[in-house]
Amino acid sequence: MFLTVLAAACSDERGLPPGFLEQAAQTRPETGSTASATPTPQPDADLPLGTDAASAPAPDGEFEPPILTGQAADDPDSVAEADRATAALVAGVTKDLNLGPAVAVATPAGDAPHQKRAQDRRFDAFRTECARYHQLRKALLPYGQKLADGAATPDERRQHDRIEAAAKAEQQRLSRMMWRGGLTADDRAAMSWIMFGPTAAMPTPAP
Repeated sequence: MFLTVLAAACSDERGLPPGFLEQAAQTRPETGSTASATPTPQPDADLPLGTDAASAPAPDGEFEPPILTGQAADDPDSVAEADRATAALVAGVTKDLNLGPAVAVATPAGDAPHQKRAQDRRFDAFRTECARYHQLRKALLPYGQKLADGAATPDERRQHDRIEAAAKAEQQRLSRMMWRGGLTADDRAAMSWIMFGPTAAMPTPAP
């Protein structure tokens, strides 16, 4: 239950795991390599986010996409296939739960440099890309509460696992966007806040 573990680890006032932003800004999770310096994009330039998985043709059937590591994380065909699998999984869960359109949520304000940077309109496209991820995480909460209470039925457990898989796939897709070329370490720190910061405002299950 990666989301449950992540929520438990969010112990600082920003709602992020301790040291997450520092690591996200410096180390690429898929390869473990240190990010090289990249030119700072112009303030009004669009971020190089690439193709939205929601617009990619979905493969027949639905399955949890693999987590890309090593050379696969840089292989366009592997990334495209993972994006297609993510689109199919997320679309299926969204339809079954009748979630409707995902609306970008407000990024929490703050005084830290990455929090201020995250308010820049250059990141609005990424904010929109994060909308479904935030929607899935919110949809997961009541199932997580029932699991924590020991009151979940077998069907609810299966639904929890399916929503969690879709949210995990979306997280991986968004992370791939963060590690495309043309973004600086400061950009990635801001994007991490856009991606995970709203989680701090979500209600937490009662003990």
